[in-house]
Amino acid sequence: MSPTLRALFGVAAFLPLTAVVALSMYLTATVSDGPLADPGNWFRDGHVAEPLLVAGGGLVATAFLQLAIGVFVVVHCQNRRDLSGSERVVWPIACILVGSIALPMFFFMRTKPMAPSLR
Repeated sequence: MSPTLRALFGVAAFLPLTAVVALSMYLTATVSDGPLADPGNWFRDGHVAEPLLVAGGGLVATAFLQLAIGVFVVVHCQNRRDLSGSERVVWPIACILVGSIALPMFFFMRTKPMAPSLR
C-alpha cells in the first residue's frame, strides 16, 4: 500500500467512529430538550420530525461509508499474501459488521508500517 493511500485509509478508518459519536451527541442534544422529549409529539408537527430525519440520514450515510471501507478491506486482504487464511476471512467480516471498532484496529495492526527493528 502506498504511503498516500495508507494515510487516506487512516483518516477513513476513523470516520465511522467519529460519525457515530457525532450522531450520538446530536441526538442527545436534540431529544433531551424540547418537543422531542415526548414521543407523542414527534409527528404532530412536520418540523418536529426534522431532527429525526437528519439523524436517520446521517446513520444511513455512516452505514454506507462503513460498507464501502469494508469492501476496500476485503480487496486489500485478498491481495496480501502475508496474511494467514483465517485473517483474510476475519478482518473483512469484522470491518463490515463492527467497522467503527475494527477499522481503526485494522489500520494500526495491519496497514501501519512496522518499525525497522520489528521487521
